[in-house]
Amino acid sequence: MKEWFQSLNERERLMVLGGGMVVLILLLYAMIWRPVMQGVVNQRAELERANKLLVWMKKSISDVRAQEGPGRGGAPRPPGQSLLSLIDSTAKTSGFGAQVKRVKPDGENKVQIWIDDVSFDKVIAWLQGLQELYGIQITGTSIDRGNVDGQVNVNVQLEGG
Repeated sequence: MKEWFQSLNERERLMVLGGGMVVLILLLYAMIWRPVMQGVVNQRAELERANKLLVWMKKSISDVRAQEGPGRGGAPRPPGQSLLSLIDSTAKTSGFGAQVKRVKPDGENKVQIWIDDVSFDKVIAWLQGLQELYGIQITGTSIDRGNVDGQVNVNVQLEGG
């Protein structure tokens, strides 16, 4: 190759070198510069989408809070119904009233409950329902694996609204 290049006259050598430089520049552009710049454009577009989503989420949060009104949300307990009786009745309607092993009241608006060998899904749905429907908040919880797959032992502290 070197011999062939040396055999060319000076004008042909300059043309070969110039053509090689043009090819090298095109390769650098096509393999490095263009993909990097396309990645930058894609990242900017993704950032813009994320910012729009953030603005929407913040607006939605304020809308939800405005609809909830004062307090923690949720409906009040039926008149005359204590937190203990509400928890007992909702546990029974959720299908695990028999698994409630111990209920310890802590004043009028707090209670601690121990539930053994209950379906994890049922307990989570029950707790979510208490929070959404009655404004009862979870102030502490401990969930341990039960004897059967999918079942748990739960110790939960609740505070009523």
